[in-house]
Amino acid sequence: AIRKALNEDADKLIAEGDPSDPQLRRLRREMDEVNRLFDEFEKRARAEEESKNKSKIFNQQVSNLQQALDEAERIINQRVLSPLPRDIDSLQHLVLEHKEFESRLQNLEPEVEQVKETFRSITLKTPQHKKDLEKVLDKWNYIWYTSNIYRSSKHRERIKNGVR
Repeated sequence: AIRKALNEDADKLIAEGDPSDPQLRRLRREMDEVNRLFDEFEKRARAEEESKNKSKIFNQQVSNLQQALDEAERIINQRVLSPLPRDIDSLQHLVLEHKEFESRLQNLEPEVEQVKETFRSITLKTPQHKKDLEKVLDKWNYIWYTSNIYRSSKHRERIKNGVR
């Protein structure tokens, strides 16, 4: 509203004045500069608002993913610390449970990718955003690494016990 009124008043003065008047030419240059500054300000305000919205989305995504990864980490740590069963049926059951665990973990990959994509879309990233992203990615990688080691140990145990 202010910008519109200012432009209308300037246009009226310029239209009513002598086109060769240096003061009116100066007014036109200054109005062009004011309009450019208004455009820049509005663009920056929109970018800040969009960045705030993306930050909120990112924080919610990270929170949800962190909860799911915390549960997966709890499960894999519990399995790693549990003694291996000595009978073949229990060992086979454990292997099947772990396949299901990895399947559920794999289902989280789209969420991990979405968090990374949202992070990339935030124009005004904070150190906390980077820290939060690194935390979930580190946990994601840790869980997969631990799961792979666990799966390998189960496979070796199956071979040792003659189970295929």
